[in-house]
Amino acid sequence: MGTNLTKIESRPVHGKPWEYVFYVDCQIQSAAEGAKAIEALRPHCAMVKELGTYREAVKPETSN
Repeated sequence: MGTNLTKIESRPVHGKPWEYVFYVDCQIQSAAEGAKAIEALRPHCAMVKELGTYREAVKPETSN
Protein backbone atom coordinates (compact mmCIF):
# COMPACT_ATOMS: atom_id res chain seq x y z
CA MET A 1 0.00 0.00 0.00
CA GLY A 2 2.81 2.47 0.82
CA THR A 3 3.38 5.45 3.06
CA ASN A 4 0.69 8.13 3.20
CA LEU A 5 1.81 11.67 4.13
CA THR A 6 -1.13 13.08 6.10
CA LYS A 7 0.33 16.36 7.40
CA ILE A 8 3.41 18.56 7.01
CA GLU A 9 4.29 21.70 8.99
CA SER A 10 7.31 23.98 8.77
CA ARG A 11 8.80 26.21 11.44
CA PRO A 12 11.68 28.67 10.95
CA VAL A 13 14.91 27.98 12.83
CA HIS A 14 15.48 30.88 15.23
CA GLY A 15 18.54 32.93 14.27
CA LYS A 16 19.11 31.09 10.98
CA PRO A 17 17.41 32.85 8.07
CA TRP A 18 16.01 30.55 5.38
CA GLU A 19 16.41 27.41 7.55
CA TYR A 20 13.34 25.46 8.61
CA VAL A 21 12.35 22.48 10.72
CA PHE A 22 9.66 20.25 9.22
CA TYR A 23 7.24 18.07 11.13
CA VAL A 24 5.45 15.34 9.22
CA ASP A 25 2.68 12.88 10.05
CA CYS A 26 2.51 9.66 8.04
CA GLN A 27 0.34 6.58 7.93
CA ILE A 28 2.43 3.44 7.46
CA GLN A 29 1.60 -0.24 7.23
CA SER A 30 4.50 -1.64 9.31
CA ALA A 31 7.44 -0.63 11.49
CA ALA A 32 9.80 -1.76 8.72
CA GLU A 33 8.07 0.58 6.26
CA GLY A 34 8.48 3.47 8.74
CA ALA A 35 12.18 2.74 9.19
CA LYS A 36 12.59 2.65 5.40
CA ALA A 37 10.88 6.06 5.05
CA ILE A 38 13.12 7.61 7.72
CA GLU A 39 16.27 6.22 6.09
CA ALA A 40 15.14 7.63 2.73
CA LEU A 41 15.01 11.11 4.30
CA ARG A 42 18.50 11.03 5.86
CA PRO A 43 20.53 11.88 2.71
CA HIS A 44 18.36 14.98 2.18
CA CYS A 45 18.16 16.36 5.74
CA ALA A 46 20.63 17.74 8.28
CA MET A 47 18.70 15.91 11.03
CA VAL A 48 15.92 13.31 11.08
CA LYS A 49 14.27 12.39 14.36
CA GLU A 50 11.28 10.15 15.01
CA LEU A 51 9.11 11.78 17.67
CA GLY A 52 6.84 8.80 18.16
CA THR A 53 4.53 6.20 16.73
CA TYR A 54 0.95 5.31 17.52
CA ARG A 55 -1.73 2.99 16.28
CA GLU A 56 -4.59 4.30 14.20
CA ALA A 57 -7.84 4.66 16.13
CA VAL A 58 -10.49 2.12 15.26
CA LYS A 59 -14.14 3.11 15.35
CA PRO A 60 -16.20 0.78 17.52
CA GLU A 61 -18.87 -1.16 15.67
CA THR A 62 -22.37 0.08 16.31
CA SER A 63 -25.30 -2.25 16.58
CA ASN A 64 -28.58 -1.40 14.87
